[in-house]
Amino acid sequence: MAKVMGNLEYFMRTKILDDSHKNIYSFALSKKVATTTFKRRATYDVLSILSQRHEKVMRVNFHKYKFKVFDEKFRKKRLKIIFGKINAQRRHKGFRRWRECVEKMVLTDELNEVGPITEHVFEARRLMKNLQDFMRSEGYPEEQIKAIVKEVNFNELNKMRKVACRWKLLSTEENKLMMKAFDHLKMIIELRKIMRHWLNFSNNRVEYVKADMQEAFWRWRTGDLQIACHLDTYPREFLIKKSLKNSDMLVRLAEKEAESATILKLLSAERDGLLEHYLRAQKLALALCRDNHIKGKGVAFRVWQELRKGNSQAEAQAEVMQAVEEMTVAKERVRDIDRENKALADEN
Repeated sequence: MAKVMGNLEYFMRTKILDDSHKNIYSFALSKKVATTTFKRRATYDVLSILSQRHEKVMRVNFHKYKFKVFDEKFRKKRLKIIFGKINAQRRHKGFRRWRECVEKMVLTDELNEVGPITEHVFEARRLMKNLQDFMRSEGYPEEQIKAIVKEVNFNELNKMRKVACRWKLLSTEENKLMMKAFDHLKMIIELRKIMRHWLNFSNNRVEYVKADMQEAFWRWRTGDLQIACHLDTYPREFLIKKSLKNSDMLVRLAEKEAESATILKLLSAERDGLLEHYLRAQKLALALCRDNHIKGKGVAFRVWQELRKGNSQAEAQAEVMQAVEEMTVAKERVRDIDRENKALADEN
């Protein structure tokens, strides 16, 4: 009986330990996800706290420095000096600019109205006006037309400055030789760039993977140009309708994106809530497992105690029966002795 109870106790203890190990292993797996989430949140919280602290300290130090430097009297004195210098510089600069503008206007009027290029100037102005009217008829806005005209004027002025600078440098033989050498150097560099480009292009065309990548990149690069050339064949009304259609599609996509972002936020909040409930459920499961383990040990101990008490009672009862049997044997021996003594007494 004791051996059976010992086997039962070993079986119960093994089963309880296996269940405990399984629960601990599942809790450890889920604990990694929870630990990572809490660690990321803690990192963001620490970063926010440190940023706020750093901003607060910097603001305090900046105010200290500001109050220290910009004292009232010193500030007034410095401001007076600074404003005086700024006004003087502005007056000088404005006078210089006025003089340069007047000189340029006088020179321009002389060249355009009196000089030998008057006809070319009038032709260029007429051509520019016709181009602007054509762009307005094609639907270009006024701001874009002004920006394009400004950019063209800037580029042409840069070209004229470049030519004037080149003429000045070609006035002497030494500078002329330097310009010629510089032109040859530019030509050699351009030829080297062209040669290197086409060598790389040829090498990539014969390699297995780079050839396909280069072809795909070329199609991607020229795709917009091809689409633009293809769209040039359509009338303006069709392009306006297509643009409006694309705008409506972009608005719908933006609304769907906003809706998806809202749903994603709700799902994230629900996921966090489920994760918290999951952690609570794991804690409750561990607590229940511990209580069941303690309860099982108590039940096994009571069963073992009852069995031990029964064994003690059986052993005591056996000892009592043995003692009763010994007493019976002793009484029988005493009776035999009494009979013998009585018989001897009768004989005597």
